[in-house]
Amino acid sequence: MDQAPTNVRPILGPIIIGVVLSGVLYGCATVQTYLYFQRFPRDTWKTKGLVAFEISIQTLHLMLMMAGMWMMVVNDYSEPALLAYIPNPTIITIILCPPIAVVVQVGLRTTYTLSAPERPQQGYFILRVYRLSEEPLLLIFGALLAASKFVLHLVFGISAYVVKDAQRLVHEWGWSITSYLVLSIGCDSLIATSMSYHLNQRKTGFDRTSRIIDKMIIYALGE
Repeated sequence: MDQAPTNVRPILGPIIIGVVLSGVLYGCATVQTYLYFQRFPRDTWKTKGLVAFEISIQTLHLMLMMAGMWMMVVNDYSEPALLAYIPNPTIITIILCPPIAVVVQVGLRTTYTLSAPERPQQGYFILRVYRLSEEPLLLIFGALLAASKFVLHLVFGISAYVVKDAQRLVHEWGWSITSYLVLSIGCDSLIATSMSYHLNQRKTGFDRTSRIIDKMIIYALGE
């Protein structure tokens, strides 16, 4: 068995902080879900199903994170050598992250960002940017960024299941997480910037319309 880590703080500390922050964000997502069903009861079953699917996956995601933390902090704490290995619940959590990101970015961001009459039935956020801009290159580039980050995250999750050893995983596959983060920043920046620019171009000069568009721009930047 590999040598036990002499200092478990760099291992357990980020895990505990991550679970706590995930719990806070899950609470925010739960409130958003409740408000959505309260304010938009006439939405189609497809949109409601998308929201229900997302919050269900988020619930499972948080439960698995808590299970992984329990295994490392409680079950394996007396055997520090086991802390070098990633628990199975944590690995499943990593694999679940890509579909959650796709649902939130591709589907729910449209649901929460656009006003009720303007929400498209299919709900693809990048496609919505394309409809505002009517620039095919923007659609292609945004889709490539989203698909690439999805594949990289999924590759890292599968690699974690195969390798399990945390140090070896970071050494051999850390580049995929770095690339994923860079692509995430690029994709989010592209969507927020493009949406803000093209919404700003749609202002008509009327105060009420301008205020609504300004709110949509703030939501796009905040998401």
